[in-house]
Amino acid sequence: MPEHWLTEAGISRFTNYPTEISKVDIIPFFTLMDDDRKSIARLHHNPNRLGFALQLCTLRHQGFVPDNLQAAPAPVIKFLARQLDVSPEVINSYGERALIRYSYHLLLQL
Repeated sequence: MPEHWLTEAGISRFTNYPTEISKVDIIPFFTLMDDDRKSIARLHHNPNRLGFALQLCTLRHQGFVPDNLQAAPAPVIKFLARQLDVSPEVINSYGERALIRYSYHLLLQL
């Protein structure tokens, strides 16, 4: 039995964002619900709010969260940023603290 049954393209599909996500998928998967907004409101700083929202919605859409959130398609980041009334560029400073992403993974489990 082969040790690796996924191709490089298959591995990439399960570890990265797709290059684009259609508007048909952005609206249902990346629209923040009331409970989402309540969880996000507890967070400090705009990069944390946008980063957490991106993780939460990406989990719904893809079933996992890629390591590089900044690689999410720009329309997705802009769509979430508009809902949170923050600049899309704040995603670039998300996760500068080493434990921040880990702690939000724990918050997703609540």
